[in-house]
Amino acid sequence: MTVTYRCSGRFAYVGEAVAHWSPDGKQVLFLAHPDTVTPAANWYLVDTGGGAVRELIHSPDYAGDAQWSPDGSRILYTGAAAGLSCGVYLVDPGTGFMTSLGVQVGKYCPFAAIWSPDGSRITYRISPINSGEVTTVSSAGAVLSQITFADASPAAVEWSPDGRRLKVWHVRDVGRNAYAWLASMNPDGSSRTQLTPTDGWYTGGGYSPDGHSIIHHRFYPDEGRSHIRVIDDDGGNPLEVPVRDGAPGGATWRP
Repeated sequence: MTVTYRCSGRFAYVGEAVAHWSPDGKQVLFLAHPDTVTPAANWYLVDTGGGAVRELIHSPDYAGDAQWSPDGSRILYTGAAAGLSCGVYLVDPGTGFMTSLGVQVGKYCPFAAIWSPDGSRITYRISPINSGEVTTVSSAGAVLSQITFADASPAAVEWSPDGRRLKVWHVRDVGRNAYAWLASMNPDGSSRTQLTPTDGWYTGGGYSPDGHSIIHHRFYPDEGRSHIRVIDDDGGNPLEVPVRDGAPGGATWRP
């Protein structure tokens, strides 16, 4: 769950900040600039019942992604921090101590790490143009699988609610044309299933709470608009909902 968190005083800018409730609802993790001259934002913690705002992750150059573990005991951070190179880290929300998961950083920095539903595994991406990797590690840092995509960039990854499948949104540039599609697979990359055609622009997507369906968008360039689509988790039984005007975004399921 995300919230908008506003604060004043020593913070120069928060605005419509990225903020995340802790699973127990007692703390908010949010991103903010510490003053008017610092280019990078830092991650902060504040108790929802009141109390001082505490800096958790200091980012000298640029702030990466951060999110709570499902049980709220750790925070997953992907990026660079003061004295630490770009990588994937687990952060103790009480002390701020950061533990590296041992990700080997090459030309491309890992980003957009996400927890599996049970918190036992972590998936992150490394994505150059028209190719990339999705790596799954244990919460202790052991590499479990590394999936390489030779002809497309894995632009977004989502775990199924039961943790058995990964849904990957692929993007590929071909000359002046760009294509996007959805596929699912086991966390080790096996049993890949094409969920949408590869010759269009299918974006977004999210599993239903029971994991049996996926909602996403299909863009029609000739019409200049998108339609909402719902498919089974294996890509079957597509149901398309036309949208009269505009391009809908962020379609999601009601809990």
